[in-house]
Amino acid sequence: MQEIGQIYQILGDESKNLEYMKQAYGIRLALFDENHDKTKSTKSKIELLQPNFFANQVQILKEQDYLGGNKVGSEYRWIVTSRGESTNNLITLKQKIQKDVLNNVVESVDNYGWTNAGWLYSDWGVKGYLEESYLKKALEELGSENENIETAQMLCFESMNLGIMKSAKKPYFVMQEFTRNNPELIKKIAKQHPEFFVDGSIVEACVRAMPDDDIFQRHIFEHVKYMGMEERKAQKEAA
Repeated sequence: MQEIGQIYQILGDESKNLEYMKQAYGIRLALFDENHDKTKSTKSKIELLQPNFFANQVQILKEQDYLGGNKVGSEYRWIVTSRGESTNNLITLKQKIQKDVLNNVVESVDNYGWTNAGWLYSDWGVKGYLEESYLKKALEELGSENENIETAQMLCFESMNLGIMKSAKKPYFVMQEFTRNNPELIKKIAKQHPEFFVDGSIVEACVRAMPDDDIFQRHIFEHVKYMGMEERKAQKEAA
């Protein structure tokens, strides 16, 4: 997992590398202990990417309990185990928009939320980066195909979720607004690229955004599996 993260770092996706590092740390902490060489090595790499991450012990994940998760600093991770296919076209599109779109989406999660549109300026929230006209311009010659636009929006969804997991505030409401505005796209992502949900806490927040749509919820849980899923399901059924 740590090695996969380093591949994404080479591709310019520091946020995905960081998240993979945190997931790897959680696994190593669970298997070994915090003083094991492999655990300490991964911790050092996380601190280089996100200084003071382990020093920050004030965060409280109000929307989560911790059942089935791996502890990472003051946070927990529920690793998504479902995977889609990484095609050459997907990688090409990702590289094309990584710097000017996807990296900005990550930062927008904390800085602007879902939307901050005003009269005199563009929408620098996550919603603004999903606009077809914006993505067509960013993709240049690749933006002439509707399928590429949709794939770019899927990649924005992943970057948004990486931003949520990177944030100490864990603003799941941003992803929930994405879901309410794009339920059919979310269903496609679940089926084609479930790994874009990044973490089980995001999967659960996603279905909470559509509380009256049982078909939507069943679809998401059918296609997106994550660590601790069965334990958490059993706990809710018993409550």
